[in-house]
Amino acid sequence: MILKVNELFSKKLLVSFYFVMTFLFLEGQELFGGTTALIPSNFGLNRAETMTAYPYKGSYFWYNPALFKYSGLKINFVGVDFILDDNTKNNINDRLNQKDIDTLDEFSKILDQDDATISGGSLNVLKLYLPYFGLTTFAQGIVTSSPTSDGKVLNSLIRAGVTSGFAISLGKLSIGYSAFLIKQAQVLSSPDSSQLETIKSHYEAGTLNPSNVNLADYTNAYYGETFGQNIGVHYQFFDNNNSGIGVSILNAQGSTFGNTKSLIKGVVKDLDKEMEKEATKIGVTLKKPGHLKQLINAGIHLELGQKGDDLLNLSLSADYQDINGVTIDNKLSFASEFGLHIPDSVAVKFSAPIGEKDGTYYHVGLLNLNLIAGYRPKESYSYGATLGTHWGVNRTLSLLRMDFQASKTVSLNKKTVPNSWGFQTNLSLIFLF
Repeated sequence: MILKVNELFSKKLLVSFYFVMTFLFLEGQELFGGTTALIPSNFGLNRAETMTAYPYKGSYFWYNPALFKYSGLKINFVGVDFILDDNTKNNINDRLNQKDIDTLDEFSKILDQDDATISGGSLNVLKLYLPYFGLTTFAQGIVTSSPTSDGKVLNSLIRAGVTSGFAISLGKLSIGYSAFLIKQAQVLSSPDSSQLETIKSHYEAGTLNPSNVNLADYTNAYYGETFGQNIGVHYQFFDNNNSGIGVSILNAQGSTFGNTKSLIKGVVKDLDKEMEKEATKIGVTLKKPGHLKQLINAGIHLELGQKGDDLLNLSLSADYQDINGVTIDNKLSFASEFGLHIPDSVAVKFSAPIGEKDGTYYHVGLLNLNLIAGYRPKESYSYGATLGTHWGVNRTLSLLRMDFQASKTVSLNKKTVPNSWGFQTNLSLIFLF
């Protein structure tokens, strides 16, 4: 089956750009089977998703909307993150140069790999924060494989949509709500060992094509749209410190996919008929995606130093995820962070010049540097760093902020979680002087 993504979204800049940035072939739930957020970021994964009580802007929409209490005015123009396993990282040029995506070719890439694989990413465009409120569009996609007792699973998924949330504050207690609308397309293939041998023999003979390998024997295609809701509470221990506890109900009461009137139909209006065409090629009936389950998480976050005010900051976080549920196997997760924060006035004054034009000097400076580590028992541990920079003129005024994050995830069970690398960048509007 060939997914011609460039043709499908040629008229839609947002989704087209996203698919290019995620290697044009996308994957889903099996990859993130051990995660809590519907749209997890590399930053959240690097912290082992200990985000229920952690007041980081990326956590508000998907982990605990009560944390919108900490939101201030911010406009994030675009944010992109990637995740690649070691093998995909070594072949990144092949991915980026790929124009049409063939599912059989994807099988050929993982035939001799005994471990899980992953590649993909996500995109946010115009993420807007106001005090106690936020709104953003998003798109996400991954390609992964994982071994089973008698074969492999190759699961492909696209998600795109919009989400918004808000919080109210009652002293140190905050209560939040967020809602999301998602359009989802998915292809799930689960060949057994004999079917994999058939694919391998045709691949080695150069005859790997849909007429020789019947995808319909082990492949299903899904398409639909759903509306979901997150609810959260958070209690802040101290007035001048972000330490606190939180509880969140993610995807409250679950969500069922259907063919509803779409608020985002203009963005992905061609996806309906294209998915029907692809299902016809495979020889299967297009189905609705499975029910999205509710998750209940609890977390604690402890800080030494007030982030944004103190020069140094140290924090520890822990989450107990999927309370009374069966979706997350390793329910406990832990994270730590050590950060260096540069006061705004100092950051601008000691920025470095990078160019000059018509008597105007352009500069770049450091805002923060954080070292992060996460740990999920029996599954993986991760480490990484985030870097915040500001860009402006004449070492007196900065108007743009660029944040970067790089991370490494080390698998403790390579059958379910591969060794992988993550990278994230965001471009925001700021005003520093």
